[in-house]
Amino acid sequence: MNRKISKSISVIITVLFVFTSVVFYSCNKDDNDITSSATISTGLTGQWQFTITPLYHYIDTTMIKGKNGYDFKADPSINDEIYLYESNNQIRGFTGPIEFRGLKTDSIRLGVFEPVDGRYGVDTSMIKSAEMVLKQNSMGFLEGSAKIVLDRDTTGVIFDTYTIFGRKIGNITTDNINNLRNFALASWSDKICSIAGDLASFICGILSDRVFRPMANCWGTVDGGGFYVFGNTGPGSILPVWTVTCYYPFEWSACKAREYDFNINYGGPVTGLTELEALVKAEASWLNNIGYTSDSLIVAEIESFYNIYGNFAITIAHDVETQGMAIYVNVENGSTIAHTHPLIQRISNTISHYFNGVWLYSGRNISDSWYLRRSDFLVCNTPVIFYYLFGTASVNYN
Repeated sequence: MNRKISKSISVIITVLFVFTSVVFYSCNKDDNDITSSATISTGLTGQWQFTITPLYHYIDTTMIKGKNGYDFKADPSINDEIYLYESNNQIRGFTGPIEFRGLKTDSIRLGVFEPVDGRYGVDTSMIKSAEMVLKQNSMGFLEGSAKIVLDRDTTGVIFDTYTIFGRKIGNITTDNINNLRNFALASWSDKICSIAGDLASFICGILSDRVFRPMANCWGTVDGGGFYVFGNTGPGSILPVWTVTCYYPFEWSACKAREYDFNINYGGPVTGLTELEALVKAEASWLNNIGYTSDSLIVAEIESFYNIYGNFAITIAHDVETQGMAIYVNVENGSTIAHTHPLIQRISNTISHYFNGVWLYSGRNISDSWYLRRSDFLVCNTPVIFYYLFGTASVNYN
């Protein structure tokens, strides 16, 4: 995933912290390793709630699909599932797949490490994305700031900074920290799979009679500050008709949008034309939803399209924040005007009624950008859903 350079610096006001009336939510609140009481120790070991508030950040003036970066608000995010463990002034911790490592001296200095490269939990490495400098006050609260050090957002300018406020909301037993980590990771994985599935069902309900076919199992392919929840290759292992994945942005950050760049690349043939036509006929229940009143009409237009452009794949991408939609048409011969064919125009004209805007792209390999809001723990994250509609070729999303 490549970053673009054109950014400008803007300073937004510092937001005062609100110390009370915060909703407490935690999948682990009933776990035996966590205790809550009216009196909680002042040490660092425990479960914490962090409020992350933007201090200095960049206002992106790049226009993408009718929006500028400043069209998206930058809000605080609250994470109720920060776990810290202190031993001999060494500090370790985690929240979901994010890890904390640091020291306690005159201050508390923590590095924030995020997963990169590969399938999370199997072959994923970690990279430092932010640094925190905190103090624990006489009331036991943590206060300080964080600075983004991983250059995902800008090049050659000052990085985003955030203020941090933390309060302990539970004690944890030191001899069960590893069990708690495994439990928290499983909880996080379940959450992201459930949220992504619910979001994908919106389009499934409109276009496919609520047929939901994930491209792969929910195991999370890590890529550029986020996860492809159901794999990143379409159509996947089920059928070359109507399969779904979701790119979910996930970064240590307040709730702020940044530009994500995507590549939608041709991957080679996966089925023959005759087999595809048979599958399309078998899925006739949703043909009317994409503009076809008879299977003979769509078969005729598929044959016409295939004879001109060769093997192909049609993907619909949906931004749940802006309700924007893009159609990506990957074709074997690399034509950049394939989206003008009646097959694609009919689909576009039909489904455009459900979206705020529709953008069409075609070629062998396609590049596109979206603005996505992201945070560290599924607070305000707004993903892009990729729907492999149908085709004779595979597509790789990255």
